[in-house]
This record gives sequence, C-alpha cells and structure tokens, in this order.
Amino acid sequence: QPPYEKLSRQHYHHTSSATGSTATAEDQDPAVPSASCMPNPVMLSLHDVTMGLSTVDVLKHAEEISIAPTEDRITRLCSHLLQQRSFYPIWPPAPGSLVNPNKRKELSLTKSPHIMVLRSELQHFVKVTHDCVFLNPGRLCRGTSGGTYAYLTLHPLSASSLEGLDDAKVDHAIQDRLRVDIIRI
Repeated sequence: QPPYEKLSRQHYHHTSSATGSTATAEDQDPAVPSASCMPNPVMLSLHDVTMGLSTVDVLKHAEEISIAPTEDRITRLCSHLLQQRSFYPIWPPAPGSLVNPNKRKELSLTKSPHIMVLRSELQHFVKVTHDCVFLNPGRLCRGTSGGTYAYLTLHPLSASSLEGLDDAKVDHAIQDRLRVDIIRI
C-alpha cells in the first residue's frame, strides 16, 4: 500500500501500486501502451534530470502550521522539503491529509531532485531554492471554469560544457536550462 492512504476526486489515479515501483503489466491500460503508472510520490530520472512528483498538498499543510514570518513563504516552505529530505516533512500528518503514518519511510527523499512538481491549492508558482526548481502547476480546472497547467521545456547541455568531464562532475544547471510556462485554460 502506498504512503498516501486514500485518494480524493482531486487526484487522478488508478489501482494503487507499491511505493518505489511501477504498476504491474496487468494495471497498464492497453489503450495507452506508452503510459506508465507510477506510485505517489515518485522520483523519476530522465537522462540527466531527476524529478520528484507528489499530489498531496504538503505546501498548504505546512503553511497552516507555519508561524515564521518571511517575505517569500513559498520558497521557505519548499526548502523545508529538501532540508528535511521528505516529500511530507510534517509530523504528525495534518488532519484530513492523505498520508499514511505507517509509510513515513517511503516519503523520504534519497537525493535532492533537480525539479520538484508539487500540486497545491495555493497559487501556481515556479521557485528555485537549493538548486531545485519547485513547480506548482495549479489545477487543470476550477469548478466549471478552466484552470492552469505547466509546460516544461528543458534545453540540452552544450557540447562545450561536457568536454572532458564524466557524469559525476557535470554541473547540470537545470534552472538555467529549464523554461516553465504556466498556461491558463
């Protein structure tokens, strides 16, 4: 069972899969053979980029218990996830959250992602903190009206930046190569 106990109407979902693994072949939709079902949350590695994705509104839950005043509260809330190495660093879980307290270990961030996509009821945003691009694409629809979604464009590393370096020494500079467009429907 995944670390999130149940899903609400706000989450697109299919049969739950074990955290840390993709769904089985039986769970795949034959109408869309190129799609893969993933756990929630998930860390993905795509070539030189690591992405973390989660649908639980950890930012809203963290904002509700936060008492520290700051000019940029969203950046501060995002940095907590990296500093505490967790998709959900709030303990105990917020009332009404979908977090299974028995699966806390599965919520840990084993490494810092380059991009973190976090769905939240808060205003859509793109922020960079600790060399990680945080993104809240917003909701695709709000009631009967259209919402927002994000379109990401990642430009390749230049050949000159790769000359004579192995993978461990490459500065990926994702925030310099990534363009994020928040598009209103």
